[in-house]
Amino acid sequence: MKKEITSVSQYLEIIRRLDKAYAKDGGLNNPVSSKFLYRGMAHMSWPLLPGIFRDIGEQYEGWDESARKYLTFSTEMRILQHFRQEAAAYVSQNRDESDIWWVELAQHYGVPTRFLDWSENPLVALYFACENNSQKEAAVVWMLNRLNYNRHSKALDPAYEFVDDEAARREAISTLMGFTDCKSGACTTSPMKLPFLYSPYLFDGRMAAQASWFMVWGNDMRPFQQMTDHQNYMKLPGENCELCDNDESDDFLYQFVIPVCTKQQIVRELNMLGINGKSLFPGLDGVGKHIERIYRFDYQKNLSGI
Repeated sequence: MKKEITSVSQYLEIIRRLDKAYAKDGGLNNPVSSKFLYRGMAHMSWPLLPGIFRDIGEQYEGWDESARKYLTFSTEMRILQHFRQEAAAYVSQNRDESDIWWVELAQHYGVPTRFLDWSENPLVALYFACENNSQKEAAVVWMLNRLNYNRHSKALDPAYEFVDDEAARREAISTLMGFTDCKSGACTTSPMKLPFLYSPYLFDGRMAAQASWFMVWGNDMRPFQQMTDHQNYMKLPGENCELCDNDESDDFLYQFVIPVCTKQQIVRELNMLGINGKSLFPGLDGVGKHIERIYRFDYQKNLSGI
């Protein structure tokens, strides 16, 4: 199910209706524990897929069409090691950072990993969907019911049971990325196939400001949309479903579409609510993004009289 939106208020109203329709999930319908996560993207045609697994998107003479954008000449571990070497000078030497800590840090500074960013804050995702003002196509915000997704995944994949245990979850990430050595030829790869979710420790200002969650890819390297049946899309009350008992449903995905002509108005509304580059990227980098956005001239926006 997808819905076109043209304002922040409309977006939040639809989220409120979905929250009410799926109100009983896990008994966690309370102000301090959200069951929804959000991811905003500038192009609705982009796949829900971590950067490390993306293809080059073009075909060249003599090249296989499935060539990876980042893994054609390297591996996940080599890319991460290169980041660690370059970033070491900027990280306190008094800390005992784990391998997974480095992956989380790398992800938030643009290094391709098998992690996909989500946010617990719907306005953060909406900002990332609309901020770059691409005129090529509509933007999109994906909404994920994490409780229903976890229940759905556990039913399909026995290896998914570990996700509720932090130590087991971190071991699974280490195995997937090759941090741990397999002994006696066993467990050379993790049995995990479906992506799994977790909330990291928010050690970095960006992660805290963006209310970060991670979706970690298993051995199935397809985009998330291809792993998902359309029957698993959440249904908005009044549109092909009744406001009824959805608490045991496996519905877990929803799509908001933002038309090209609406992006800039939504960015202006978000700025009035304190959601902008300055608030989401603490430090001078964020201040620069915020100032650039304020003074950027948009010809189409000017013609529309906004």
